[in-house]
Amino acid sequence: MRHTMASKTILDWFRSGRNPDREMYKLSTYLGHGSPGDTYWYIEAVPELLKLASERAEQGFEDGGAS
Repeated sequence: MRHTMASKTILDWFRSGRNPDREMYKLSTYLGHGSPGDTYWYIEAVPELLKLASERAEQGFEDGGAS
């Protein structure tokens, strides 16, 4: 249940155009993680999230490094 909630929350951020880097601190705190880096694991664990994160990173490179 915890994994599902975290994954859906991050997925909603991507779909709504919110910046996951800014939002991750809130989710990390809620989940009791020591740092946002511990929470980013959810992106790697869910194929759709990994795809969206990859697309966002590629777009940032195309835009000259801005994400």
